[in-house]
Amino acid sequence: MSRWWLPLCMVVPFALTHTASAEEPGVKYQTMTDTDSVKIEAQIEGSGPMAMPGQIATYAYKIVGETGSAAADSRQLTCPVGSERLIAGWRAGTDGMRQGETRRITIPPEMAYGIDGHAPMIPPNATLPLEVRLIDIR
Repeated sequence: MSRWWLPLCMVVPFALTHTASAEEPGVKYQTMTDTDSVKIEAQIEGSGPMAMPGQIATYAYKIVGETGSAAADSRQLTCPVGSERLIAGWRAGTDGMRQGETRRITIPPEMAYGIDGHAPMIPPNATLPLEVRLIDIR
């Protein structure tokens, strides 16, 4: 198992609800929690089928910098859609993705790695900006 897959598969339980957002241009929708939200921006719309809970999905992802530049090399993650082993922000940010879709997902610390961070790449209390593309669904 890849060591890059493990950080995104930590258990972080949160109740998630979906609400539409038209406040910011380019924001497809936001996923809200009781205290914070995951910002989801559609980059490239997918034309394939939507990933459904229980299916196995393969994603390409990378941590991006403030300007959208890559802060880390792209990695792949293959996992069950909606798995409780994934961090809450990943589950919320990838919910409803279609094959071929690319999203910029900005995850607040409470829905990522919180006060512990995930050394060496993610410091404590860090917001986690990701670019995620859904490659395949099985």
